[in-house]
Amino acid sequence: MLKVSKVCVPPSTPDNAPITQYVSVPAGELVRVDVRIPPGHLGLTGIRVLRGIEIIIPWHQDDWLVGDNETITDNPLIRCEDDPTTLTIQAYNLDETYIHCFYVRFEVLPYEKVTHNVIVNALKRLRLLR
Repeated sequence: MLKVSKVCVPPSTPDNAPITQYVSVPAGELVRVDVRIPPGHLGLTGIRVLRGIEIIIPWHQDDWLVGDNETITDNPLIRCEDDPTTLTIQAYNLDETYIHCFYVRFEVLPYEKVTHNVIVNALKRLRLLR
């Protein structure tokens, strides 16, 4: 299942008081997160994703994803046990003039599919399956 979220941050939003937006994903394994940072951000913005109080993207607890005209992909392999599971997106914008938006895509797979893929990949590595 793919869930998409657009996060727009007003000018002069500091990193010590970021905006917060919530997204609900179904139960399963969070296998991929893509964060699109469009052109124009110029490193003045940052974004991160949390589950509860734990920052899951980027991995380090005090960091933010910062960039310009790029897509950053992470494969967190986080188990989302609740249906739905609420994730939190925080973002800041140090630009004093323009609103900046991020586009975040979450891919959640059912547990059975993730388990199947792990077994198939392990058998392939052992050369027991092609």
